[in-house]
Amino acid sequence: RAWGLRLGACKFLFDLEFSAGASPMKRAHHRSVFGLRAFFVTALICAAAPMWVGCAQTQPPRALPEQARVFEYNEGRVVTVVSGDACSMAFQGRIGAEFEATMQKVITHVEAHACRSRVLTLDSGGGLVQPALRIGERLRQLGYTTEVAGWEAGRCASACGLLFIAGIERVAKPESPQGQKGAGLGVHQSSRRLGDSKVCLPEDSSLPSSNARVKAYVERMLPPQGARLYLQLRMETDCRRMRYLTLDELLDHGIATRKAGA
Repeated sequence: RAWGLRLGACKFLFDLEFSAGASPMKRAHHRSVFGLRAFFVTALICAAAPMWVGCAQTQPPRALPEQARVFEYNEGRVVTVVSGDACSMAFQGRIGAEFEATMQKVITHVEAHACRSRVLTLDSGGGLVQPALRIGERLRQLGYTTEVAGWEAGRCASACGLLFIAGIERVAKPESPQGQKGAGLGVHQSSRRLGDSKVCLPEDSSLPSSNARVKAYVERMLPPQGARLYLQLRMETDCRRMRYLTLDELLDHGIATRKAGA
């Protein structure tokens, strides 16, 4: 049985790699993301079965998802797995121009299954703020749980943090052994492009409306002490740097509701 499951999982990943056709360029592209898809499957299985020991260390999947679907766009992808009444999603990539439309498709797909639990795993360096705010509102409305991807390099930084705090339950990953990225949730000031330069938007910037929208959103999503810390660190950290919060900061201030595995 164990060998059958392993062979089934290999076939599942093989089918993902070559489903786009036999074009050499397409095959090269799919080979380049093949390893990422293996990570996605692992993350989704772990979300669907959190009692399994070792999921946070990106061990290979031990079972084939009952239903899996890949939603790709030019800067990232979301993989969904439906297992019984549990829906699990894993997002990796940039929150770019096509992110919002892709996530709307994901949400429509997930809601069609009337799942009792909905878990969104996040691995992103950030991107555009406004799409993150709009999708975050939808996640909160529908009662999603959010978590930072549990593998060592997993992170949810900048605009991705706005998705994380939208969760009804917000699951923090353990801190990396090196401690460089804390528990994986990173914040800094908003920014905009001016030619080839990145211009930071501190609280007293010439574009206060953007910061005002973020402030109102954060205060709706988090308890008062969590909102204060999140906004303080966000405004204090230059947009060319990143401030990663520690696990204690996340849990003590209610930015995360629990630690993974707890």
